[in-house]
Amino acid sequence: MECRDKILEKECGCVSWLPPNNIHGYRLCTLQEIHECGSQAYFDFVFQESDTHMKRYDTCDCPVPCTNTIYNLQTTTTALSKEWAAKKEASEGAKFNYTADDILKNNVIIEVFFADMYVDKIAQIPAYDFWNLLADVGG
Repeated sequence: MECRDKILEKECGCVSWLPPNNIHGYRLCTLQEIHECGSQAYFDFVFQESDTHMKRYDTCDCPVPCTNTIYNLQTTTTALSKEWAAKKEASEGAKFNYTADDILKNNVIIEVFFADMYVDKIAQIPAYDFWNLLADVGG
């Protein structure tokens, strides 16, 4: 992702507001800049990363990560209740100029939970170490 930001900055003079955080202090792109320049630069970057013969940009030379985090995705959905929307309208509707119908059409409540809290640890253990080799060679 840092490599993507460097390429966007080189091509467009700005970086996307998407993660990771802007750790280098680059200027954030406007929506117009993302539309006119950033999208094409990003697609070119992705294409280059998947094509070993293309040399438009310097390679990012990204090392293999020491850790890799994968989150399994599960989704469920349900509509907001009319009673809840009516309560919101009564408490805040006049202040923000919206109705219960507006709330039902334009609002969502998102709750994120981790389904499993476990870690798989993978370790490399030599099957044949130096001392075993020395014992086998020396008798």
